[in-house]
Amino acid sequence: MTAVMTHLPTASLARPARHTTPQASRPSGRPAGRPMVARPAVASAPATHTIYVRRRLLVGAVALLLALVAWSGADSVFANRGSEPASASAVGGTSTYVVASGDSFWSIAEEYRGETPLDDYLDQLLALHGSPVLFAGEVITLP
Repeated sequence: MTAVMTHLPTASLARPARHTTPQASRPSGRPAGRPMVARPAVASAPATHTIYVRRRLLVGAVALLLALVAWSGADSVFANRGSEPASASAVGGTSTYVVASGDSFWSIAEEYRGETPLDDYLDQLLALHGSPVLFAGEVITLP
């Protein structure tokens, strides 16, 4: 078996020539001998218009989706309008009391507790108020 070797011309092994700008036409700040680089092409008008149309369609679709969500939520908000109001016991039946000078939680609990044991009512009253201090003219919620 024999191998045949061919000789390639030396010009084909050399690197391709790089185009450089001459010293006189080179813009300031660019080092000499750097290759010229082509700038990317600016988007054409039809491509820009297509992007504009797509963005507007997307904004319209989002606005339509938000309108549908708001409309479906409004149905539950305005449901049963025009009928009789719910009874006081269903709403919670809480009442308020305006604190007079000299009132205490103990005196208020004795007056408004009804059938509830005094200690239990007093605990509920303090829990609703959030503070053990009362001021004259303050409106508190009664359990």
